Amino acid sequence: EFFNVIENQLYTFDNSSNSSEISILVLLRKNWMNISNPEAFMNIFYIKLYPFIDIIFSNSISTPKKDVFKKFEKVCWKYYLRNASANTLIYLKSKKLENLLNDPKSKSLPYNLCNDYLKKGIDHVLVGMRKANYVDEFKDLF
Repeated sequence: EFFNVIENQLYTFDNSSNSSEISILVLLRKNWMNISNPEAFMNIFYIKLYPFIDIIFSNSISTPKKDVFKKFEKVCWKYYLRNASANTLIYLKSKKLENLLNDPKSKSLPYNLCNDYLKKGIDHVLVGMRKANYVDEFKDLF
């Protein structure tokens, strides 16, 4: 649906243009399920795609069309998260650390990684936390 909305608007905006001539659309058509990192995601959507969409819609996008764009963005983000998780698993396996994930009785992955770093002699570990229970889990490390 996303590409149809864009294609229709391109025709309205300039009936000689189509999405196969627009590099950001070609990139997304081929790779929307394979965005590799959060910086690339943000760059694609917020630096390139949304400004382009604002231009072809003359800064006047209806709410239903905005919803289509946001829905597509959310789907792409979910694929990014899935890919990031898969890459994390590959990394952990390559470093023989997959045991950090397998034991349901163990602490969280951030806790286990932090603990591993501390055991290896790294005496400062920066961990971002948003909830009090995350902080509570780390109390016994310090």
